[in-house]
Amino acid sequence: MSTRQVTAIAIKLLAIWLLVNVIIYIPSFALVFTGLQNYNQQELPLWLYYALVGTSLVIGFVATLLLMRTANSVLSSADPAPTNDNGINQSFLLQVGGIFFIVSALSVMPAVFLNLGKASTIQTNVIFYIGGYLFELSAGLYLLVKPNVWVHWLNKFRGRS
Repeated sequence: MSTRQVTAIAIKLLAIWLLVNVIIYIPSFALVFTGLQNYNQQELPLWLYYALVGTSLVIGFVATLLLMRTANSVLSSADPAPTNDNGINQSFLLQVGGIFFIVSALSVMPAVFLNLGKASTIQTNVIFYIGGYLFELSAGLYLLVKPNVWVHWLNKFRGRS
């Protein structure tokens, strides 16, 4: 099995994992919606709940579709003749990892900020949660925007500089 095939399988597994998590977290929107109603102390329109769930599903399905298409393009761009090159662009893989970190942080941050808005006093653990998710988001953005810096450091750590 070539490195491109392994990369395609890993990207497809990431896409399947993302789709499963999108579907698993649909019931949590009921809790978010109830929390919003309790916070506002009034009934919210039902269309808002459907909009929350629909938006989450659309974004999750689009991200899954993009990952699947990326995996297929990795497979289709394979050279018929094996070369000495390992075939994996490290920058691309780091950017995929950055996208994972961004989506992971953005999926949790709204709930943390909603809990922050409901609390009368700010607890220390909430501050640490916000700091951790902001760090995850910034690391993902840095991986996405500047993957060559990470490639340089990884090569240096492996003694290949």
